[in-house]
Amino acid sequence: MNWTTSKHSLCSRDEPCVIGQPKTCPAALAASARLDALAGSWLPLTFKEDRHFLDGEPIHCGTALELQAIEYRYDDYGEYHAVLPRGIRVRYELDGPGSLAQRVVLHVNVEGHEFTSRLLGWMRFRWPKRR
Repeated sequence: MNWTTSKHSLCSRDEPCVIGQPKTCPAALAASARLDALAGSWLPLTFKEDRHFLDGEPIHCGTALELQAIEYRYDDYGEYHAVLPRGIRVRYELDGPGSLAQRVVLHVNVEGHEFTSRLLGWMRFRWPKRR
């Protein structure tokens, strides 16, 4: 075990780097690689030219997107969330005053009930599969 690895010996794969150096932390690198592999084609929305884009394509009001599902899990070390390889179809809309990022509302209909959420930074999307 080298000096860098021993400094990270208390780091956990589900927690931030204990010494605050995630770029050299084996646990943080492994967790990041695991998330990237699980995420696959899930991407954040990008903002440019006063509009949002997903994978280089513009998003318009009423556009259907697939929002990546997350799940809260518990173990002996506490609570954490895990990203899942599946998602739920949402409708992208704009509502109310403010900047574009503040106005985005995602709509989903679950068994006749309409739910909404503001766009949050952790959310990842992909284009729905064509059926």
